[in-house]
Formats: sequence, C-alpha cells, structure tokens
Amino acid sequence: MAPVSHQRLEFQEDQLGSKDFLSIEETCKLLGASRMTIYRQIKSGTIKAAKLGRRTIIRRTEIDKLFQA
Repeated sequence: MAPVSHQRLEFQEDQLGSKDFLSIEETCKLLGASRMTIYRQIKSGTIKAAKLGRRTIIRRTEIDKLFQA
C-alpha cells in the first residue's frame, strides 16, 4: 500500500483530469511548469485564460490544445 501522501497526490491528479476549469496552481501541477511559465504563456496568447475577480482560470480544453498541434 502506498504512503498516505502518495495516495493524496494520485487522487489530486485524477481530479485534475476531470475538471473543466483549472487554477494557475492546478495548471502548474498538471504540466509540471512554474507559475511564471504559465503566466508567460497566457501573456503571449499561447494559453487563453479568464479572470474571476482576483483569480485566473484556464479552460481544460486550452491545455489539451497544447498537445494537439
């Protein structure tokens, strides 16, 4: 049986795959990239994002598009 921390990580990764919208932090975990890299990609237009108040959200389909090209 895997340690509890490893089980939690696997559970969180499974949840990320089923979410329609991701936060910057979730996108970082999913892609294995830093926050600055994600913000640079948003600024350059590679990833489209929206603001909800102070929060930046990214559609999961935007992330999927990165790997379809």
